[in-house]
Amino acid sequence: MNQIYKRNKYVIVPVCNDYLVINTNKVFKKGHTHVKKINTAKMLINFAIFKEIPKNPYFIGNLIRISDDESYIEKLKVSSVKNKELKVGG
Repeated sequence: MNQIYKRNKYVIVPVCNDYLVINTNKVFKKGHTHVKKINTAKMLINFAIFKEIPKNPYFIGNLIRISDDESYIEKLKVSSVKNKELKVGG
């Protein structure tokens, strides 16, 4: 594994034209996500570390995969449902 960035339990690994964000405390299959840009990968790590809720629903799905904090994952899921309701109702 050729990691290019590490912060806490998260690492970034380049793969072809993408980047993998991996939570080293989770099983790989359930604890990684793919993104196109390194800055996006670093941003996701910061969101996960500081337990922030992003406005972009795509990032919410990424964070659910890489986080291992159950209360944070639940907040992300609630936020995702609210985003879907706003799109349908709005």
